[in-house]
Order: sequence, then structure tokens, then C-alpha cells
Amino acid sequence: MVKHPSLQEHYLAALDQLSKSAPDDPQVLAALGQKALTDGDSARAADYLSRALERGAEYPTTYLHLSEALARAGRDEEAAKVLERGVAAWPYAALLQKSLVLRYITLKQYPLAHAATKRYVELFPEDSFMRDSLNKLEGRTP
Repeated sequence: MVKHPSLQEHYLAALDQLSKSAPDDPQVLAALGQKALTDGDSARAADYLSRALERGAEYPTTYLHLSEALARAGRDEEAAKVLERGVAAWPYAALLQKSLVLRYITLKQYPLAHAATKRYVELFPEDSFMRDSLNKLEGRTP
């Protein structure tokens, strides 16, 4: 839908139909959660995405979207916990790792942010922005 906006109408119609015929399917719940998040309904998005994870839609995007929904609802600590679970399940998902660093910074949990940044740079040394950020945190010049 993002790559081909012309398909949006068909996608939403199919999603509506699936929400009725397969309301507990984890993929349907994840898609409904993403739609609710896009529509600005954080509480509904968090509900759908939590249920999607419980039913097996354990993908990096599900964790990211749930974390975003919780953060938008002012539930930052829960958002961080979701990202921690996501990172544990998907340690090589760079976006999960980076999102966790940013969530820790938002929560002003700087020691955790530093440790997460260090872990991120160990896994993804090619990310010059994060590598430079770590060097600045540790008082080193690149």
C-alpha cells in the first residue's frame, strides 16, 4: 500500500473483510493495528498489536508498531519493554535496536541508552551516525 497508493482502496476493503472473517488471525490483527496507528487511534492500535503478538505475529514491525502506539498513548515505559522483548527475539533487527536506544533516551535512562548504543554499534559497526554518537558519549573523537 505504501509503495502503490493506488492499491489502498483494495487493501482497506480486503482488510475490512478479513476483520470479519478472520478476526483473531495474527496477521489481520497486526494489519488492523497498523491501520489504527496510522489513523491516530493509539489505544486501539495497542490493543490490536498486543493481540497480534500474543497470537504469533512476532515480527520486528509488530514490536515497532506496538511500541509506537504505546509511546503515543504516553506509556513510554511499556513501549521500552516491548522493544526489549523485540530485541531479544530479533537481535539483528537494526531498527528495533535503534528504537530502543531512542526510547531509553526519551525515558532519561541514560546508562541503559549507553549500553544499548554500545550493543548496537557492536552489531552494526557500519552505522556511522550511531558509531559517532557512541564516541561522543564516551568522550572519544572519531
